[in-house]
Amino acid sequence: MNKTLEYFIEKYLAKVKANFHPKEMWIWGSQVWGTPNENSDIDIMLVSNVFQNRRFIIRGSEVARKLQTWSDKSIPDIDFLCYTPEEYEKKKQQVSLAKEIVKKGVKII
Repeated sequence: MNKTLEYFIEKYLAKVKANFHPKEMWIWGSQVWGTPNENSDIDIMLVSNVFQNRRFIIRGSEVARKLQTWSDKSIPDIDFLCYTPEEYEKKKQQVSLAKEIVKKGVKII
């Protein structure tokens, strides 16, 4: 794991757990399976019951706002992909990004 991801985990993992009670959390994308460069973001998939009854399109921005990652200049932008446990179980069975993340990503929780 690179220093960028180590920093994110050290600074934000407890906040993620306290605010979103994730069933699973995965890091994926170029930070994990590629060669990140200065323009590479951090890609995170969260699975939580907290996302029930919330529109899919706004979940990621709600996570970023709650954690205030947007104001942390020590890390690149973060893209949060947020599923309910039911959505996640369904997506894992389909040809989907979630299935690819489970196959190639790093499970944090």
